[in-house]
Amino acid sequence: PPVKLLLATFISYLLWCAFKAKALQSSIDVALHSMRNELISLGMEPEDELRNCANSSQQARVSKLMLTMQHLRDLHKSKNDALMFISHDIRTPLSAAIVLLDKFEKTKHTTRMHQLLARASVMAEGFVHASRAESADVNKFKVIDMVSLTKQVIDDLYDLINAKQLTLEADFPEDNVWVRGDFGLLFRTVSNVLLNAVNYSPDNSAVKISLISDACSLELKIIDHGPGIPENNIPKLFKRFSRVDGEYQAFNGCGLGLYFVNITVKKHRGSVAVRNVADKGAEFLIRLPLERRKVNLHVLHERRVEVQS
Repeated sequence: PPVKLLLATFISYLLWCAFKAKALQSSIDVALHSMRNELISLGMEPEDELRNCANSSQQARVSKLMLTMQHLRDLHKSKNDALMFISHDIRTPLSAAIVLLDKFEKTKHTTRMHQLLARASVMAEGFVHASRAESADVNKFKVIDMVSLTKQVIDDLYDLINAKQLTLEADFPEDNVWVRGDFGLLFRTVSNVLLNAVNYSPDNSAVKISLISDACSLELKIIDHGPGIPENNIPKLFKRFSRVDGEYQAFNGCGLGLYFVNITVKKHRGSVAVRNVADKGAEFLIRLPLERRKVNLHVLHERRVEVQS
């Protein structure tokens, strides 16, 4: 009868609403828990209300979620302000001091001052680039040809490679290899790894760089003939401000170069690994997902018609 059908529909609607409300409540709880962990990871103590959100009403949970989101936005703004301060208010006077110091006669003391200022400048530069990698907007990524990008990196480092009389063994595919990403971040990533290989390779040795791809991903491999990396240092190699023992420490800088590489690769949904190669040195391996480029069939059809005519 129509009455029973209407009643069944009404009950089903109520059950559906209850289910949706429960799902929404669960989603809010997950978001709050995630934000609480985020605050803890940033070294901050979550508010008592956020800690005890499990016993709150749904409306109270939404309010706490909005409050926490605002808190995170404030933290993000503070980070950007600090980045701007380091980028301009610290790097500029450091650069000016280095230029001014170059005008003085070189002595033991001026040389030491130059080294300290240069190191501080490199550290500020590294912090700025690492922060930019951390805050990169994936929605602004564009399609990039990694073969062309890697060749540009090699061109940039050509003078250094030539000065050490290194043999660069390059193995690239003839076709383009497309990824979606930030050109500047990926360029600096490849440059950092290749520069490491060049710095640690003895004069008149070889550095091998290869780029291969399959149906889903690309693999960029760089191998040097340097001293290798102590096995106990490999797990911390990509961490912020990490320092390496032994011969590999000489060019380790401020400990942000490989941290930048790790952050950038993860931002591009990839992975980076390193291992020691027998009778060679260190091998860095970067994997990135390929961009699946869709063919515009309409344009393709028009081109075929033009060729046939």
